[in-house]
Amino acid sequence: RAGDLMLDFSVAFPAEISRLAAWFLLRREYKPIKAFGGTVTESGGYRIHTFLASGTFTVIDPTLTSVEYLVVAGGGGGGGTKDAGYASGGGGGAGGMLTGTLAVTSVAYTVTVGVGGTAGPSSTTVVGGNGGNSVFSSITATGGGGGGR
Repeated sequence: RAGDLMLDFSVAFPAEISRLAAWFLLRREYKPIKAFGGTVTESGGYRIHTFLASGTFTVIDPTLTSVEYLVVAGGGGGGGTKDAGYASGGGGGAGGMLTGTLAVTSVAYTVTVGVGGTAGPSSTTVVGGNGGNSVFSSITATGGGGGGR
């Protein structure tokens, strides 16, 4: 049938390994790998590459010509407070979020994951730090602003 994965166990495998391999491989849907990078999961018919740290997304199959993306930047840190008990610093702004479709070719794309901004120290009037930008190819989500004092 179309989509079935054919296995040839004519290689000298111990019998128990062959049965285990056949049970696992024959019961999962075969999908060719078209790209790698990040942590790869599958859900709802999608193969998802998640980056929690900066890295590289590499397209290895020329039939992969576009990808859907979700790029989220780091949020801003909260501001410090000088007068404990009377006032608090403002919360940091959310990092920008961008979604869409991007044309790709068989190359490596740098992925930059923006970090969250630093919080203003307590007992000070220091504002929170801005969040870092997140970048995938030509797509840049801007980091959130730091909170006020």
